[in-house]
Amino acid sequence: MKKKMLIEVRKDNKVIETIKRIPFNLGFMGNFVPHWVRYKSNEYLLKGGIDSSYIQEWDNKGYIEV
Repeated sequence: MKKKMLIEVRKDNKVIETIKRIPFNLGFMGNFVPHWVRYKSNEYLLKGGIDSSYIQEWDNKGYIEV
């Protein structure tokens, strides 16, 4: 089941806005699965708590740098 995450949009380490998106991945890079988020028709690498969410409970927080 896909869940929306609250994602902070940051620029120069300042939060511009908070969006709700469903992260997606494009496959493995070694043993790491990077997740991406679309924002204003561009794809950004999601940083934050999504990796630990598979091991522990769902973490509904993350951020992208624009």
